[in-house]
Amino acid sequence: MPPPLTRRAILAMPLALAACVGTPSAPTKDRPPVTLVSAFAGRKTGQGHFRVWLTGAERRFDAALAGRVSGAPGQRRLTVVEDFVYDDGQKDRLA
Repeated sequence: MPPPLTRRAILAMPLALAACVGTPSAPTKDRPPVTLVSAFAGRKTGQGHFRVWLTGAERRFDAALAGRVSGAPGQRRLTVVEDFVYDDGQKDRLA
């Protein structure tokens, strides 16, 4: 059973919620926009997990992505190959 709320916790709640309401400030430097090519071209790695809402079961994985751009300007093609290794040792590839 969670501990009962204290007066201090109750008084701090509006302050915590107010911190989430503010609008973030605009970036100070001009940056190029994020595109699919800039996000996925080259080699990238990541980690993640799936959670089954009904059962609460969770499955973790590591991902390695390799993106390649081909074709002439205006007709470029982005190809991404994703290799997954799950926590139970299973491997999967999406191409």
